[in-house]
Amino acid sequence: MHFAPCALFVTGVLALVRAGSFSGRSDWQAVPPGGPVSALGLTATVTACAALLGLLLQPFQVRAVRVLRRWKSLRRRADRTAEKGAEIRMRADAGRRLAARPR
Repeated sequence: MHFAPCALFVTGVLALVRAGSFSGRSDWQAVPPGGPVSALGLTATVTACAALLGLLLQPFQVRAVRVLRRWKSLRRRADRTAEKGAEIRMRADAGRRLAARPR
């Protein structure tokens, strides 16, 4: 589980919500907690939300790594020098697949 990146994301979103950034003008004075009880509540909220987000994103982690490895393999295949007909077709196919991927 990747808790730290999820905790940073949740903390950022929570700071934006507490500042009122989604409703117009931001009031950054409202972001820090008012006391120890409020700080404990914010810490618990960030911890729970980050853990839940990490659990929800975990199944996609393996697929994302596989897609990145596949793109790397296609890039290597497209950059090779080709001499034979089959190698030229394979290089052209890898180039077409790379061109079709989103930026």
